[in-house]
Parts: sequence; C-alpha cells; structure tokens
Amino acid sequence: MILALATFVEKAKGTPFVAENIYGSWWFIGIWIVIAFCGFLHIIKCKMYKKPITFLLHISFIVILTGAFLTFTTSSEGKIHLRKGKPENTLVNEKNNSRQRLHFDVLLSSFEIEYYPGTQAPYDYISNIKIIRNGIEINGKVSMNKVFSDKGYRFYQMSYDKDLKGTTLLVKSDRYGLPVTYAGYFLLFISMIGYFCIPNTSFRKLLNHPALKQSAIVILIFFGAINIGIANPKSIPEESAKQFGQLQILYKDRICPMQTFSKDFTQKLYGKTSYNSMSSEQVLAGWLFFFDEWKDEPVIKVKGKTVQQLLDLESKYASFSDFFIDGKNYKLAAPLQKIRMGETVEGAKDIIAADEKIQLIFMIQSKTLLKVFPQYVSEKELIWYSPSDELPKNISENERLVIKGSLSLLREYAQQKHWQDFSYTLDKLSVFQRKSAGELLLSPQKIIAEKIFNSFNIVKPIAFSHLLIGIFALVYFFRRENGRGKVDKADKVDKIDKVDKTGIIDKVETWRATSQNKIIPAILNLVLIISGLLILIMISLRGYISGRIPLGNGFETLQFLALCIIVLALIFRKRMFLSIPFGFIFSSLVMLVSMMGSANPQITQLQPVLISPLLSIHVSLIMISYTLFAFVAFIAIAAFISIIISKQKNIELVNNRMLQLSVFSKILLYPALFLLTAGIFVGAIWAEVSWGTYWSWDPKETWALITMIVYALPLHEKSLSLFKRPFFFHFYSLMAMLVVLMTYFGVNYILGGMHSYGGNIGMNVYLIITLVLAVFVVLPLWGYFKYRKMVKQFKNNNNFNFPL
Repeated sequence: MILALATFVEKAKGTPFVAENIYGSWWFIGIWIVIAFCGFLHIIKCKMYKKPITFLLHISFIVILTGAFLTFTTSSEGKIHLRKGKPENTLVNEKNNSRQRLHFDVLLSSFEIEYYPGTQAPYDYISNIKIIRNGIEINGKVSMNKVFSDKGYRFYQMSYDKDLKGTTLLVKSDRYGLPVTYAGYFLLFISMIGYFCIPNTSFRKLLNHPALKQSAIVILIFFGAINIGIANPKSIPEESAKQFGQLQILYKDRICPMQTFSKDFTQKLYGKTSYNSMSSEQVLAGWLFFFDEWKDEPVIKVKGKTVQQLLDLESKYASFSDFFIDGKNYKLAAPLQKIRMGETVEGAKDIIAADEKIQLIFMIQSKTLLKVFPQYVSEKELIWYSPSDELPKNISENERLVIKGSLSLLREYAQQKHWQDFSYTLDKLSVFQRKSAGELLLSPQKIIAEKIFNSFNIVKPIAFSHLLIGIFALVYFFRRENGRGKVDKADKVDKIDKVDKTGIIDKVETWRATSQNKIIPAILNLVLIISGLLILIMISLRGYISGRIPLGNGFETLQFLALCIIVLALIFRKRMFLSIPFGFIFSSLVMLVSMMGSANPQITQLQPVLISPLLSIHVSLIMISYTLFAFVAFIAIAAFISIIISKQKNIELVNNRMLQLSVFSKILLYPALFLLTAGIFVGAIWAEVSWGTYWSWDPKETWALITMIVYALPLHEKSLSLFKRPFFFHFYSLMAMLVVLMTYFGVNYILGGMHSYGGNIGMNVYLIITLVLAVFVVLPLWGYFKYRKMVKQFKNNNNFNFPL
C-alpha cells in the first residue's frame, strides 16, 4: 500500500519530494530491514534449508536486500566534468551538495558521437579517458551501456558539452553492495531455474494433480467498419508512383523509402494510409505536383465540433481551402493566438491538431521535409538536404542544380504528362543518391522489405476477426463442455432401429460428432497459427528494417505480447480447452489497445541508452509474464461465468470445475511470477550498467515490484490457507490483474516516469472504467451470489462441504 501511494504522491509532489521523504527516509529503510529480518526468521522456522532450491530462492531476496542496504550505507558517487586535455579529480554530489577529491586524476582524451549510418541520429556517446595514478596512465573507454571499471571505481557516461570537447561522467564506488547484490541475483536466477527441474517442488506436484483433466470458459465483445470512395483528383500514374516511392529520404533520423514518408503523410492528413483508390505515394505526389487540384479536395480529417464550426463544415473532412477566407485569412489564426497567449480555448487540442495538418501541407509545398539529397560535408559526416535548405559553399554547381531543381523538374514533367521523362529523372535522382551516399543507402532487399511492411496492414483485420472468432469459439466450447448438441446414445440406437436399417443415420451422427469434436477445433487452431505467423512476419520485418530487436515502444511490445498469447494458447490447447477462445479474444484486445496511437506506427531509431541486449531480454521476460497473468485472469473469469450459467442442480460439477481451474492457474503462476521476477532483475542489471543504479523507485519499477509481491502471495498457501479455497483464489487472481493493468497502462498514461510511453489513451476513459468494473467487479459478485444460492439449496446434503 505504501509503495502504491508513493507513486501517486510522486505525481502530485514530484520525484525529489518522494526521494527525500519516502524512499530515502529512515522509516522506509527500516520497513525493509524488518521485512528482511522477518523473512529470515520464517525461513529458519519452516526449516527451508531441508529443501535446497526453495531455501536458495528465498534466501536470494535476503542477499539482494542486504546488498541494497550496503550500497545505501557504504557507497559513494559523484559527477565529474572533464574538458579535453585538462586533468580533473573532484567529484560533485548534487544530492547533498558535497565535493569529494579522488586520489587520482581523470583526463579526457577525446569525446565522439557515433551515428546511425547515413543519418544524424546518435547511436552512441563515447568518452576516451585516462586514469593517471602515481604517474601511471591507464586508458579507458566509457559509453552508453558500457562501464569502465578501475580499482573499485566505475565510470558511466552521462552527458556531453555542445562543442564536443567536454563530457560529464558519473563516478561510483560501491565495493561491498554491488558484489553482494549481484551474488543475490545469481542465486535467484539459479534457484528459479532449478525450481522447475528438481522433483518434489510445489510446481512439480501441481503438474500431477488429479484435477487436471478438464476446464471452462469466458466472454467479451467488439465491432468494426468499412469505407467507400469517390472520383479522384489529379496525380501521377500507379507505375510512376511506385518508382517515386522507391526514392530514398531521411525521415525521423532514418533513411527509408519515400513510400514510408508518403504513408505517414497520408495517415496524418486523412487518417488512413490511402485515399479512395489512390496509394499514399499518389496522394503525396498530388499535393507536391498538383496543388491547385488538391487544395479543394476534402482530404483533411478534423476532429472536434469546435474546429468543424470554425471551418463551417458539415462532415469531419475538410479541404485545404476550407481553412481560409477568400484564400487569404486563416480561420484558425485567432483561436491559435489565444492558445499561445495561455488563454483557455474550447477544443484547443483539436485546433492545434488541425493546424499541424495545414502546416504539414505548407512544408510539402516548400519541400522542407523532402530531404532526399545526401552530401558529405566532411570525411565522416553525411547530411541530407531538401531543396529549401541552405547549401554549403563547397558543393559543386552541378550538385547545387540537382538539389535545387530536380523536384521542380519532376513537377513540370508530371503536369505535362511526360511520364517517360518523369521516370528518367527519378532514375537520375537514384543514381545521384547512390553516388553521394554509397553503401549508407538502403539495399534493394531492405527497400523491398520495407515496402512489404508498409503494405502489411494486418493489425486491424486480425484484431477484429479474432474478436468475432473468439466469441464463436467461446459459444462452441461451452456447448461442447456442457454436452449440448450431443446425441444421446440410447435415443440414437432407438432411432436407428425404428427409422434406418441401413446404418446411414449412424454414419451421419458419427460424422457430426467427429466434425464437432475434431474438425472445428482443428480449423480454429489453424486460424490461430496463421494469425501468429502473420504477426511474427510483421515483427520480423520491423526488426530487419530497423536493425534492432523490435521491442522499443508500446506498439512493438504489445504486438510481441499478442504473439506470446497466441503461442501459449496453442501450447495449452490440449490441457485446457478454453485456451483457444482465450488466444483469440485476448490477442484481439491487446492489438486493439496497440492501435490507440496508430495501427502500424513509424519505425524509429532507438536512443543510445536503449541499445542493449539486456533491454530486449528485460522486456521479453516481462511481456511473457504479463501474458501468463492475463491467462490466469481469464481462467478466473471463466470460473465465474461457469457458475453464473450453471443450473442449480450442477453444484458438484461447478465445484470440480472451480478446483480444476484453480490448479491450472497455480501451474501458470509459477512461470509467470518467475519470469516477472527475472525480468525485473535483468532490468535492474541494465539500469546499473546504463545509469549506475539498479533501482531508482521509478513508478514503473515500483508497480512492477508491487505486481511481483501481489502474485507471490497465492503461491504461499501453506502460510496463507485462504488461497486453498478455489473461489477466493479466482477472485484474488482477477483483482490481481488490475495491478498488472496499472503497471502497464496506468503508469504509461497516468503516472508517467522514465518508463512511460506516455500520451493520450485515445478512448473515453469513462467507457474503459465501466468495462473494467463490469468484468472485475460485477462478474465475481454475480458469481458469488449465484454460488451462495446453489450452496443454500444443497445445504442439507451431508456430502457437500466445499468452501468458498
């Protein structure tokens, strides 16, 4: 409770306040000391040392907390600012305004920035330093995610001076806390792996539980949309558009095909990646080469009644001309001025969004965004220019003419419909790019891959189709589980004797049973496999194009989560029949959430601090654990629904089903909790390597720790006997999922912090709250009262003693 409240206090009061008054206070540290001491006593009392793996698992947390305490009490740190060629030996600690003199000097030999090839996007920051101690020089290299260590001191890259002749490093000495903490991590990882391998652990006993023979169901709803087209304005032919889309451009600090830029341009303007039957390349070319025809086209999507009233619109689509009075006076000028002056304006957000679209068109007209002309300004520095940029003096006259005049020449050929000349000019531009940038340009294979990726708009159709198929699968599996549609054997024999002496009815009924029990599940499995492969292809394409593991933003992590859900649903399909509807429905919901910002957002370069294999491992482990936690919540929902839809006389069936589902959930909880724990501590190692601290009490870290604690409780049913009761276990599992939702979404959209993906959630928050309450509150309450009613009806049955 204290940890959760602290994150909201931080939102209200700020990080320095909670760092001083909560996380850094004596009472908070005292609580952790008490927890560690009580945990140690519990380990001894329960004689866990007789079970080596369980003992190591629990003792590892004591070791980690001991390491954290040693770090807090014995470590020292400070920043050191270095200028090239000037030795420095003074650390500044901004936390307590103190200075510390080192017994050695630190000299900056050089500082450099490595860039992604052919761009100005930083890939790494590198400080080459020398440690001078007693006349002896030791060379060292410090960069993001690469620490330099020397005799107990660790050097971390923090920032640099604008003139690239200075750098700021974090210098930390943690001789005792760091090795103890890492020893705790090692014990933790070893014991978690061993827990699944060693016989007689609680997990291995659950695998052999006699209740693992059946299971149950669940439910949720949604819907989709279609669109139609009209006559198109002028643009370039489809073949010319494809060639135009292959031209390379520097966009968002990344070299990509013009098709990628046009796709984002069209999406930003119109809300979709195409306009009627026109491709995004044709839309961009239309605005670039045929502005007079496009300015009256209703292709600009505007949101909010305020903007629509300002523009005198009757629909949500406006033309460029609609924003101006007589083609001159800008209709949004007055409200924008008020917004800039700090005044409260109704629909301010929608007004700003509409203005951004108009400014985007102006930038296309001025060609500011069209950075398609690469030029080396030094031996290592390549800069991409647009026709409107000021060019360096050392550029030749021919190169200057190409940069300034090529797009105008294309416009002239397009208007005159000289498509052969248009194509020839594009070929020459491609040759110019290859000659100027050489191997830094995208290979033909990468261009093809990105074009496939840009046309690979599978998220929306898969999301909505999965929802509909999932609902069908729920109904089907529920009917099959409850014996509906099955032919009574005695009745069937009677029919055969009386009606059909040839055995035809018998064959028909056998075929029906076979189709019901095998064919439909096989089709559902196949659809899920195909969807999983499509998502895998999309993820792989993003990774191949970006040159990194695609787990760098909210969209990418959610797509990976959807893939994990599908894989786990297929793995568990034989042990728990409801895993297939779960795979469809929950993967659908995850993909729908990922679409809140965009159905397929632009690939971007990672910041230098995020370029680490530890980050990918950290995110992957946590995403898989969230998938398993969602599976457990889904099972809880299924348990409550099975109660609600059961008849009063089926209480024994309900009891057995509740027990079966609780056993299966506990089996999933072990890997889920262990993966989350591993993910948290891998993230801690990454943070220590990147920032010099393995724990900073960021809201996301704090809520991840809360999640770990919440889900650890059900696995201690020997101490907490309440979790032996299936109904309570399922209720707790469902409530625990709220903590996961808070950890992933609540922190991102409400609390913020270093781990936040931030931004507008894009949906009515009251609708979301209503849906959550309906599932997480109404459903278990309904199930509880229904179950109590069933218990009351059978209270005279001496054989019935099943607890809640």
